[in-house]
Amino acid sequence: SVLSFRTKGNAVFYRNGKALALDSPAVVVNDRTLVPVRAIAESFNCKVAWEEDTNSVIITTDEITFGICPDLPPFSYAKDGRIIGADIEIAVELADRMGLSPIFKVYKYEQLEEAVVNEEVDFIISGISKTQEWLNSLNVTDSYYTSKLIIVTNINSSVDPTNLKGRKIGVLKDSVAETYVNLDMDGFRVYSYGTVDELFDALKKVDIACVVGDENTLAGMTEEFLVHDTTYAQEEFVICLKKGNSELTDKINAYLSEMKNDSTLDKILDAHIKR
Repeated sequence: SVLSFRTKGNAVFYRNGKALALDSPAVVVNDRTLVPVRAIAESFNCKVAWEEDTNSVIITTDEITFGICPDLPPFSYAKDGRIIGADIEIAVELADRMGLSPIFKVYKYEQLEEAVVNEEVDFIISGISKTQEWLNSLNVTDSYYTSKLIIVTNINSSVDPTNLKGRKIGVLKDSVAETYVNLDMDGFRVYSYGTVDELFDALKKVDIACVVGDENTLAGMTEEFLVHDTTYAQEEFVICLKKGNSELTDKINAYLSEMKNDSTLDKILDAHIKR
């Protein structure tokens, strides 16, 4: 959250650009800005209480814990010493709408399911696709993102779209396709490009055998090429929580629906995912 305070008798402060009321204005005393502690605390979803016996202000937090794997760009990954990605922002937004403080715990991907089953975390969100395996062992929310990955080649190419092993495959850097093709091919002969123009220029020059990418991202660039009927992958991404907690699942689904309706979800996805 970004907080800003005006210090000349204005009993309003701003959280992420939204105006909120203060109990009393911020003031400057000896070159220090003093603001009501409640304003700061409640801006970070904390509860503030006064303990009369000890003349103390008690600040407590209601937390919600997310399990993440920081090895799955563009959903969650480490950059410049921070863990960022679409899933991180979605989790923060959900926590904010629930009036809770988000806590993140880092796991290897294969440890995520056990973490939520053992109640080490409340949710797991980390590029998790809606597969039967997850459905059997956990509660699964509605999908918050669907990616259809298509295969594009030159028109006269002999590439078999059902068997790309050993072929030079081009993908967009930090895209869903890059993550999944690298996993499938163990990184062998996978070439990442910074822009769609660079990607298709490489295909035209036959520097690569094919392009794998999200159909929405590649739209408008494929007229001179062959788009194969074979879909490389179609993934629906979901949030998972412990089996049986249908009430909380319904609550998260309601917030996800709200985020879709007010375009918050699209803004987060567009900021992180080339689609």
